[in-house]
Amino acid sequence: MANKPVLRFPLNGIHRGKTIFVVGAGPQLAGLRKDTLKQLNSMITIGVNKTFFMVKLKYFLSAYIGEILLATQQTDKTTILHMREKYEPPLVQNVIPLKRMMFEPGMELTSELDALCPTLMTRLNVALGATHLAYVMGARRIVFVGVEQRDRLHFWNFDEAARQKIVAALKKRGDPQILKIDHSYATLERDLTALSMSPNECMGPFFQIDHTPTFRTYFHLLLRGGVEVIATTTESVVADAGARVLPLEQILAAIGNEDIITEPDRLSDNPGI
Repeated sequence: MANKPVLRFPLNGIHRGKTIFVVGAGPQLAGLRKDTLKQLNSMITIGVNKTFFMVKLKYFLSAYIGEILLATQQTDKTTILHMREKYEPPLVQNVIPLKRMMFEPGMELTSELDALCPTLMTRLNVALGATHLAYVMGARRIVFVGVEQRDRLHFWNFDEAARQKIVAALKKRGDPQILKIDHSYATLERDLTALSMSPNECMGPFFQIDHTPTFRTYFHLLLRGGVEVIATTTESVVADAGARVLPLEQILAAIGNEDIITEPDRLSDNPGI
């Protein structure tokens, strides 16, 4: 009798040894030059939280079906991944389903996902899940762009054209009942209210809990696994957690020849650590 083929999660090691960019929706995105955005469009990117309105993403990850629906409407070449509390068949065609698990101190980050129940580690922060996903994909270097999380400001607070585009897309998506499937509070009205907040109204804390310690733990685990972590702005939770800070333009210019001058065997001597 022939042996059954071993099932393997298709994204395991798919970008082995490459630089992967985790793209968040922070104000940094609104300040990027057009030529920098154009370069970023050609990189291996994992975006979260409506970043497909700014960057042509390779991958998009979310825990919210409303975001998944938006991504399917707004992208055509992006691989979309939906992480939920339970691993179930996809709610939307051509979307890769994942399970999400709460990361706790003492846990490890697996370098591969089980094909029968692919599970990402996160902790109430999709950028943590995206970081684990980059590790699973085989990243040699993970670079964070727009993952600031100092407050509730986003790129659309500084880019009115982008904000209007998102509002129009949300209205087109509508308010289907499926929005509430994992988050009972999710509605179109709530989404539109968030988009209408002024910069002053967004100056409160990003979350009620500080995510710096969890990012720091992730970074130590990644460095132990031979993965560099780089922030592209000092004003960010990832810089606070110890990621070395380098200008995004320098990193983009180095892709291909790997001439990024870093010290991958340790975290940054950030005084906030």
